[in-house]
Amino acid sequence: MAGNDTSLGEIGDGEAESGNRPGVGRRLVSAVRGDRVYRTSVLLIGDNLALGLLGGLLTLIVARHWSPAAIGVVAAITGALGPLTTAAALGLPSTVVAYLAGERDQALALRGALTAVVGVGVILLAIVWFLPHHLGLPVSRLGLAAPVALAMLAAYVACSLIVAVCDPAFLARQEVGWTVGKDMTSMAVRYAAMLALIGSGARGLFLIALIYACTAAIIDLALIRWRLHRAPRPRFTLGFHWLRTHARFAGGAQVATLVAMLPTSLLPVFVLARLGATSAGFVAVAMQILGVLTIVPSMTASSLFAELAAHPDGFLEPIRKALRAAYLVTLPLALLMVVAAPLILGLFGPVYAEHSVGFLRWGAAGSVFFCFNYVSDIVLLGRKRVAAYVVVNVAGTVAVLVSVWVALGFGLDALGPGWFVGQAGYCVVSIIVLARYVGVRKLPATFAAMVLP
Repeated sequence: MAGNDTSLGEIGDGEAESGNRPGVGRRLVSAVRGDRVYRTSVLLIGDNLALGLLGGLLTLIVARHWSPAAIGVVAAITGALGPLTTAAALGLPSTVVAYLAGERDQALALRGALTAVVGVGVILLAIVWFLPHHLGLPVSRLGLAAPVALAMLAAYVACSLIVAVCDPAFLARQEVGWTVGKDMTSMAVRYAAMLALIGSGARGLFLIALIYACTAAIIDLALIRWRLHRAPRPRFTLGFHWLRTHARFAGGAQVATLVAMLPTSLLPVFVLARLGATSAGFVAVAMQILGVLTIVPSMTASSLFAELAAHPDGFLEPIRKALRAAYLVTLPLALLMVVAAPLILGLFGPVYAEHSVGFLRWGAAGSVFFCFNYVSDIVLLGRKRVAAYVVVNVAGTVAVLVSVWVALGFGLDALGPGWFVGQAGYCVVSIIVLARYVGVRKLPATFAAMVLP
């Protein structure tokens, strides 16, 4: 990887006179700008943090101008559509990152992916629609005629899937800056729609979500048409050949993605079943706070995925950089969260400061494991080790769920240690499988290089 050897540990090295040497801030910026892994990671992390902050502010405004019932209806609808869109994605977001950069006709490949996921998404929505009571989806609470409600839901699903496939295309091409611009523009439109529809009830609140999704999808499609390579085509085709070529990879990615969602998705359900709704609420608040710690490792792993897909020959150096970046930022934040847990939870109320503090601290401590788990998963996926990737996610998820279920038998105070042990088990599985493909002898050197200049 010529031209990309600068790392955070090397900042400050050089033969320039100390008086003429740039400041630490400027050298840090230069190091980030000169390295693909760090540059893409910083853009992804900044984008997600900005979206989180703007989304949090929007939630505060919505809570003051919409009734809890309206908010609950829209949250239930969009929340239920989340697993549907994940299932309809067919593992193609990961497939796009892994293979799109090497395609001669990138536009055709993405056409095939978009046609497939949008088609499957609409079919799944139609199945849900025609089942009794729409599987509990409170569509009737929107106060819309059935055809209008179905059309809005279909548009929301289609636009969400377009974004889910197009954003990875820019990641594959390592042009994340376009995604950042799209996200900020879409968020501005979302705020404008909110101001125009204040107090409009559940239907207006869902319309805001729909406008946001549609804006993002339209911008993505326009950028894709402009930026992606297009080869001469003797005849019209939907591009399904590209999908068939990578079907095995996409299938493995889909299984692993769905399985990896289970611990965080099922944890509130487990707590509710074993300890009751109140305890589930304590855990849910702590889980929301812990989500902040996953931003850096997950976005760094996404950047690493794009780097391994575009430059498969050299992979140990990008792994080292990704691990260092993930730990360098996440561990200090986790330590702060452990120390200040009562203060952080006190913002939500004194009962959370009393009952959620243990799980929050143990969950933050578990970052020492899940930072590695994020990166190791992407290494296997980036190296096209699909079977190993599925094995790690399935075995790791089982370790977490079993540990949590056993811990709940001892009460809420035991849940934190149970979660920590489960994450450690996931990490052990990752190390065992990764050692087989990276090499047992290379792993210690990689870890040592992560913390040494």
